[in-house]
Formats: sequence, structure tokens, C-alpha cells
Amino acid sequence: MPSAQRGFFFALGRDGFVTTRLGDTSRRTGAPVVSLAVVMLFAVIVGVSLRINGTTSVNTFFYMGTIGVLSMLVAYIVVNVGAMRFLHLGRRESVWRVIVPILAIAALIYVIYKNVWPRPAYPYDNFPLMVGGWLLVGILIALVYPGLARRIGLGLSESEGIRAPDEEGARRDA
Repeated sequence: MPSAQRGFFFALGRDGFVTTRLGDTSRRTGAPVVSLAVVMLFAVIVGVSLRINGTTSVNTFFYMGTIGVLSMLVAYIVVNVGAMRFLHLGRRESVWRVIVPILAIAALIYVIYKNVWPRPAYPYDNFPLMVGGWLLVGILIALVYPGLARRIGLGLSESEGIRAPDEEGARRDA
């Protein structure tokens, strides 16, 4: 499972979604041990299941790698949208610098397009649907639990030493 999903589980646990145990970290290393164990268990189950069903080790590697790359492309798009929102809509940077994230998003969309069209051979044609399913789950969680998405964002901002703008200050700037 891609590193973005490890962080996803950790952030959900840290902010109290499903169980706070997913957000537990090692006192010695600071690693999110429970969320890493969940991801590792999932990866082992998927890998063993594929091998039991006759998938070669090489194909198992390529299947997981393809899903991981498609997931990261989507994550990079989301990061660029977030960067534009943080840097440009908040007037922290010059407006002309919005060109770089827009070009990056265009390049990422092109790469995703080339990965899904022409339609790849089976089972690679199903992997974009799997990634789209993960994305849909994330969007649904954010829509159903908007406070959770805000808590996750605030928690990540605080852990990086970024102070969130107060609501009144955000309204004055708009």
C-alpha cells in the first residue's frame, strides 16, 4: 500500500476516526506503529492471496506498483491544489506563481490519461477503478465528516508549525 495510505490511516486514527489506536506512535521512534501494522497486514494478505490464486511474484509486484503510482499521481494533484489554495488564495505568494501548480496539474492529468487510455490489458484496466474507489471513499469521508477533515488539516498544520488563519482574519482578506 502506498505511503500516502499509511499516512491516511495514521491521520484518521490521530484525529479520532474509527479508532484512535491507528494514531498511536512508538515512544522510541515516533513511528505510527499501529497504522503501519494494519497496512503491513493488508499488504501481506493481498500478496499471499494473489500468489495462492496463481499470480507470479513479478506480476504481484507490478500490480501493487501500478496501483501505488496511480494513487501517488492523484495525491500529487491534490497537493498542488492545496498549495494553490494555501499560497495563492491566502495571498502569501504572487498570483503569477499559480502557473507552476497549474502546469504540474496539467502534466499529472496527462500522465494519468496515458496510463488509462488506450485501455490497458486486464487486470491493469481495473487498477484506475480501484484508485478511483479509494478517492471516492476519501471524498465521502470528507463530505460526511467535515469536522474530521478540518481536524486532520489543523493537526497536520500544527505538527508542521503552521498556524491556521483565524476565521475573522480569513474573512477580512477575502
